[in-house]
Amino acid sequence: MKTVCKKIRRNCFSLIELLITIAIIAILAGVLLPALQKARERAFAANCVGNLRQIGQFLLSYADDNNSWGPEVSDSNFLLNGSVITQVWQDRLMYYYMPAVPVSNLHHVITSEGKRKIRPIFACPQNSNAEFPQDELKFLWRHYGLNQHMGGEVAKNSIQAYNGRHLSRLRRPSARVWAGDLGPNTLTQERASGPWIVLGGSWREVQGYNIAYRHLALANFIFADGHVANRGFLQTPLGYQDYFFSSAREN
Repeated sequence: MKTVCKKIRRNCFSLIELLITIAIIAILAGVLLPALQKARERAFAANCVGNLRQIGQFLLSYADDNNSWGPEVSDSNFLLNGSVITQVWQDRLMYYYMPAVPVSNLHHVITSEGKRKIRPIFACPQNSNAEFPQDELKFLWRHYGLNQHMGGEVAKNSIQAYNGRHLSRLRRPSARVWAGDLGPNTLTQERASGPWIVLGGSWREVQGYNIAYRHLALANFIFADGHVANRGFLQTPLGYQDYFFSSAREN
């Protein structure tokens, strides 16, 4: 009888041993989960870089076909078969991304059965708002935006501080940002309400730039030579007149 009891005790965990095992598992989970989350975010960031590299090539192709002018940020007076529709800069790149898709109002998103879905290349994988109700246009402005000072062959106006950028006039294309991660206003945290990452004439400490630093506190940017790089908040110029965004000397 004593032999049997000893065998049973030998094959059982005591309460203390069980608690120690649970504590070790909890510690390991606490150590591993943040690492797994960071690995997941790095994967999203890498996918975002891939998207922007393709977009950068489409921007350069557009400029090649349009006398070195990039696309306008937005055109609410685009004529199509006698009708006026809205086209944003992503729509202009659809001619290179998916040329078989018929031109229509905001056709860089798929509109069907009362919903809109942003086409994959124009949707940052770190942002989950890629599908939304058709009338909720605010969700369009949560992925990528164009530097407003690089916006096409347009004249200086009350919104745009400088004329559009002609690529042949850029002194250092590799230092001029063209497009990047769009998000809430960097100062007020209000939701972005347009397809640009910089408001004309703004200073970050006064108005903010609508740049999203969502990839491990970094934002991904396309530059005017087509390469993609990331920057943190403190690495982004404070004033819009910095060459990163625009330069009065190029007017």
